[in-house]
Amino acid sequence: VFADHIRKQGVHVFSADMRLRGSSEKAAFVDTLLSLQRKGDARVLEHTKSRYGEPLPAFLVQIEDKTPNTTTVEYAGDEKTYAETIQTDAVLDWLRATLQASRDAISRKDLVEQGEAEGLVQKVIDKVLKAHTGKLWDREDRNPPAGRGGKAAYYRWRGTTTPFPSLPSIESETETESSEGDS
Repeated sequence: VFADHIRKQGVHVFSADMRLRGSSEKAAFVDTLLSLQRKGDARVLEHTKSRYGEPLPAFLVQIEDKTPNTTTVEYAGDEKTYAETIQTDAVLDWLRATLQASRDAISRKDLVEQGEAEGLVQKVIDKVLKAHTGKLWDREDRNPPAGRGGKAAYYRWRGTTTPFPSLPSIESETETESSEGDS
């Protein structure tokens, strides 16, 4: 078992075996290569080389000191699910801020273009739009300008749907006061 350091991820270096510091012989020498790295709050274990079988897909691990003498390492899910969750949360926050700030409805096309400019993925934008329509925002299908087919989806922030608290009616207070005075 060897422990080593890896280079910072560069433009052309993606896999852990290519990020090992020093000679490329380090990666060639070992039978199995595992790389543990931090991504946000998670720790991702990548199995990039296995001489005698297929490497496992990357997965998350949780490392926790249970007692002063005990450390546990546990499987915490696959990396793809974690990456999708992070992207979904980012898209939800971005859509919430974008739609709340707009006084008018925004077309799906414009939301996707703005989101992609922010580094968000169209597939995730569509997924979040669909999941929260009718809850956080409303969707309206509009006919496009003349000469174009199909309908375009527009989204508008739903805002608060909580009704104002009802106030006691003036008549009921007056009736109560007059009935108290009669007794």
